Amino acid sequence: LTTRVLTVKTIKELDLTESSLGADEAEALAEELKVNDRIKTLTLTNNNLGDQGAEALAEALFLNRNLKDLFLNHCEIGFPGAEAIVRACAAHPRLTGVNLQQNHLKGEGQKAFHQLVLEVVKEKKQGGI
Repeated sequence: LTTRVLTVKTIKELDLTESSLGADEAEALAEELKVNDRIKTLTLTNNNLGDQGAEALAEALFLNRNLKDLFLNHCEIGFPGAEAIVRACAAHPRLTGVNLQQNHLKGEGQKAFHQLVLEVVKEKKQGGI
């Protein structure tokens, strides 16, 4: 399904909310995103991507430079996956919106995530990223 959807050249917004996607599907989607620069908005809300899926998507962001909005809320992502997304977003030239709400970032993980975001923003302002 994912490969067939992405091969359509006119799709600019892809909403796969509540599509029962897991890490394997996220990895397949990430592979397609590496070569498809048409999609501007990707919504994967309420799927079970986990850290593995988030890390695969983060890797794709280093090659897909045209995505503008990425919605990963309610995707079972913990600190490792969120960290990968934040670092990829910091290096992305066009990504202006990322939603990681309602994932597994509670307690110490949430504190570490906020610290990471502050560090990445500071590095970016200083020209380090």
